Amino acid sequence: MLSLVVSLAFASVLLLALSSFSLRVINNSRVQDIADAAALAGAIGGEHSARQVAAINGATLCGFKQTSINVAARVCLERSAAWSFARSQQLSKLPTLIE
Repeated sequence: MLSLVVSLAFASVLLLALSSFSLRVINNSRVQDIADAAALAGAIGGEHSARQVAAINGATLCGFKQTSINVAARVCLERSAAWSFARSQQLSKLPTLIE
């Protein structure tokens, strides 16, 4: 009987640790996705657009750097944060297979 109780207690602790790890991985992935979207929005519309995209997704834009064509956006959500980078390029015409 004691071995059954110990086994159940061990399984419970293991399950708790696994679920905590899984939630952290999912949260980090979500933060990275939001940072990617914010960087792309920032490359097109500047810091204001990046901040809006982060806010719509429940995060905060906690860092933003922009040069002439490069953008770096840092997004924070709960205890996670992620950087993402994007480049804005103005094309004179859309590339096609036929000239």
